Amino acid sequence: MNRLSSTAHAARRRQEGAALVIVLILLLVMTWMGVSSMRGTTMGERMSAGVYDRSIAFQAAEAALRESEERFSSFFALSPEPAAVAQYPNGEYLQVNEAWERAFGFRQDEVVGRTGLDLGLWENPDDRLRMYEEIQRRNQARSGEIRLRRKDGRFITVQISARVVAVGATRYILWGTHDVTEQRRIEQA
Repeated sequence: MNRLSSTAHAARRRQEGAALVIVLILLLVMTWMGVSSMRGTTMGERMSAGVYDRSIAFQAAEAALRESEERFSSFFALSPEPAAVAQYPNGEYLQVNEAWERAFGFRQDEVVGRTGLDLGLWENPDDRLRMYEEIQRRNQARSGEIRLRRKDGRFITVQISARVVAVGATRYILWGTHDVTEQRRIEQA
C-alpha cells in the first residue's frame, strides 16, 4: 500500500506539475493576447488619428475651395466685361454674367445648355472654328477683332479671350469678351 500510495502521490504530483505547466502556458498566451491587444489599440489609435488628420485636411481643403469659388463667383458676377463659362470641349454655356446678358441681349436661362453657334452669335463661324482650334492646341485663345450677333440681330465688334481651366477632372472654357464697337465707331467718325 505504501508503494501504491507513493505511486499515486507521484502521479498526483505529475498532474499538478502538468496543470502548473498548462496554467503557465495559458498565462503566457493571455499575456501575449493582452500585449497584442494593446498594440492593436495603439495602432487603432494611430489609424484613427490619421483618419482624423485626413478629415481635418479635407475640411480645410473644402473651406479653401468654397472661399475660392466665392471669390471667383463675385469677380465673375461683378465684372463689367461680358464673361461666360462653357463646357469643354463642346462649348455649351453653363453660366454668363450680367454684362454678357446686356452685351448680347440674351438672358442666362436662354443661353445655358446652348453653344454660340446654336444662338447664332458668330457672324463668321470660321472665327469660332479658329478660336476652338487654338483652344485645343494651347488651352487658351485670343481673337483679333471679330463681329458677333446680338439677340436683336445687331452686330457688335469684340475681342475675345478664352482659357481652359480644370476643376477636379472637369474642364471648362472661361470666355472674356471686350466690346470695342463704340470705340471703333468713334474712330471712324
